Order: sequence, then structure tokens, then C-alpha cells
Amino acid sequence: AEQDWYHGAIPRIEAQELLKQQGDFLVRESHGKPGEYVLSVFSDGQRRHFIIQYADNQYRFEGTGFPNIPQLIDHHYTTKQVITKKSGVVLLNPVVKDKKWVLNHEDVTLGELLGKGNFGEVYKGTLKDKTPVAVKTCKEDLPQELKIKFLSEARILKQYDHPNIVKLIGVCTQRQPIYIVMELIPGGDFLSFLRKKKDELKTKQLVKFSLDAAAGMAYLESKNCIHRDLAARNCLVGENNVLKISDFGMSRQ
Repeated sequence: AEQDWYHGAIPRIEAQELLKQQGDFLVRESHGKPGEYVLSVFSDGQRRHFIIQYADNQYRFEGTGFPNIPQLIDHHYTTKQVITKKSGVVLLNPVVKDKKWVLNHEDVTLGELLGKGNFGEVYKGTLKDKTPVAVKTCKEDLPQELKIKFLSEARILKQYDHPNIVKLIGVCTQRQPIYIVMELIPGGDFLSFLRKKKDELKTKQLVKFSLDAAAGMAYLESKNCIHRDLAARNCLVGENNVLKISDFGMSRQ
């Protein structure tokens, strides 16, 4: 997990987007078979995926075996030995993971269950520096296409920074279950908030909520993002009653 070229349990489709030039490579954990590791490489205009074989306490492709994956990758990278004779693939450029968003599971302590999402549970959590966060978890037995959908929300939120859009803090993909870690919004979802406070909310405050939602949506439009599921249940009420748009599971760019 310490290797810069190890991207954890990212989906195959996301790995493919990161491979752009001849010899670009990364290692990831297979989504379909947790515990199995895959080398993804860009070679001759194609993105190739090689399962790292493990037998007799050795990791290999088809040649020399090594006691761990870093030694295996380092051997092929430094000697330029082909991964398989048939493929002729050579490792040239390690694709380094974007450390800005990478969190380890050990960095996050899960607390009380806040609710259930489309892909798994949502927990209150804390980071090592005591920052309170919301943690979305992804069920390990979900089909591959749903895991990709789950992670697409984080991929979209990485690009945004606006007071009326919920903030992404990081992603734990080093192993499964995958976590998406977001800022914790104290007021909870807007629909429950409206139902609870319907008798005390003044028109001026309701207009302010509408302005917040409109500002968030205008920002998304400026980023060519269509949310596709804007509703009170998918907005959160932050400090000083600032409305934040969340739940980007249906959105498209």
C-alpha cells in the first residue's frame, strides 16, 4: 500500500483513464475478486490488464517469482523484462496516485450509523486530527458496475469547491470496503429539517435556502455537471443554515 503506483481497489474503468502513454502502469486490487492484484499497462494503444499470479509463496507473471509484489514490479520496471512473451509489454512510467485525496482506513474511526445509502451504510466518523466527518461505505458484495457508480461520486466531487456543494475530504480505496469521506454537515438532510421546523421557518429563510440551492446549481452548470436528482432529501443543512447540495450518485459530466 506504500507504493506510489499502487492505487488500491479502484475500478478497472478508472484505472484505464489514468493510463495515457506508452508504458504507463499501475497496480490495483481486483474488484471482482478481492485479494487478487492486477497490473494495468498502456501498451501499443491498448490498455492491458495482467493478473499477478501467486503460487508457492511467490508472485510472478510468467517468469521469475518474488516474495512480494513491490519486488516483482521493481524487477520488471528496472530490467525492462517483458511481462509476458506473448504480450511484449514493458513497464516504463509508474502512474502515481493522487495523494491529495488518499486516506488510509486507519485514518478514519467510524462512529454512529447515520443512515443507509444506495450502496451501503453512512456513518459519523472522526479523522486522526479529530475532524468530524461523514463516511459513506460501499458493500463488498455489490456488482462491479455499482461499485464504479459509488466511486464516481467522489471522482466528480474532487473537482468542486463551493460553499453550497458538500465537500469531499478523501477516499479510502487501499482495501475493501471502500470509504468516501465527506465533511460532516450538522443539520442533517433538508427534508427532515423542513418537516421538523415547518412552523417556525420564515419566508425570508426559505428564500435564502432557495438562493443557496440555485447558487450551487449555477456552479455545477459552470462545471458542465448535471445533478439529475436535486431534491430536499439530497441537500444538507450546515452551520448558519447554509444549504449544501449532496448525493451526486446520479450526476453526469
